[in-house]
Amino acid sequence: MHRVEEDNLLSEAGKRVEMAVPNTPENLEKCICRSCPTYPRGGDPILYCARGKSEREIVKVTCTCPGCPVWHENDLSGLYFCKEGAAP
Repeated sequence: MHRVEEDNLLSEAGKRVEMAVPNTPENLEKCICRSCPTYPRGGDPILYCARGKSEREIVKVTCTCPGCPVWHENDLSGLYFCKEGAAP
């Protein structure tokens, strides 16, 4: 498993790998996951495009990622990062 270190990942071999979306306080502030109808509620972490999928069960309703500044600023094209995992 990988561990997050600032806005980079350390692979199991200890080599630094750039993340597609930086896991930063600035991106966390811009994130709109909590307003998404698919968000699982209950204090689940947000910024799934950077941090990876939720550990909770996700029932797809509607994805608001295309309306998120983080999605636009990082030229993302995927949806449902909460279910599918972090942006590649």
